[in-house]
Amino acid sequence: MTESWRPLGVRQGWRAAESMVEGVPDWMLAPVWDWLNKMFYELPQGSVRGFVERLGLDLHLVLDTSYPPESQASQAVRAEGDPDGERTLEVADWLLHMHALVGVATWQQQHSAWMPAAPARLEQILSSAGSRWRVSSDGDQLDERVDPTVVAAADEAIATAAREAPSAAVHLRSAWAAMYGRTPDPKKAVLEAIQAVEAATKPLILGADHGALGAVLQRLDVDGRWKLAMPLEWGNPAEDHRRRGAGASGDGEDRVARPR
Repeated sequence: MTESWRPLGVRQGWRAAESMVEGVPDWMLAPVWDWLNKMFYELPQGSVRGFVERLGLDLHLVLDTSYPPESQASQAVRAEGDPDGERTLEVADWLLHMHALVGVATWQQQHSAWMPAAPARLEQILSSAGSRWRVSSDGDQLDERVDPTVVAAADEAIATAAREAPSAAVHLRSAWAAMYGRTPDPKKAVLEAIQAVEAATKPLILGADHGALGAVLQRLDVDGRWKLAMPLEWGNPAEDHRRRGAGASGDGEDRVARPR
């Protein structure tokens, strides 16, 4: 059996292979909204109205209270018009966030086995459809679908940071969400990445959790015990900081991020 199935028309050259799907086209609406509505129907009866009201406030959706609370979100999106599916994705993203925030036990009806696997169920729909969006590794939001090796490397870095420097892991998660989430914020992504480096290096280099990245670079500049595990052509931040403007090109040796 082949590992990656492709439609017959694509294999035979009858039609071109499609790029990643933007939004939620008509042929994706039914399975996606089945998932969304199931999320609302799985709420304990006394919680539905409050959740739907918060959804309307968070996403600025005009809810029609003449419909049952479980159906108000879908009716509001349809009434507003959602030709590109962006609003539908916003609702899915919000539900994933709330699912992670309140916990499965609070969300699911008694004896329901559906909710624990809800994020994976949505990811199966999105992946099968070739969507540009994927459920995040933590299952708490939608992320832009990037190369799996990049995702694996990021997950490994976050897992390592969670063991060695938990605050750095928090900043790494925030940086990833800001870069690849539904509402990208590159400036925040850079800031969170810098703060992650600070959180990981300050206790190690400075011996205390204070100061900024500049203090770390200054210490590296004067402390000969440390080298950076990066080929010189990528640059050594401490050495570049010291030698900037001197025109030094280096000797091509690798520098290793550990004490000499």
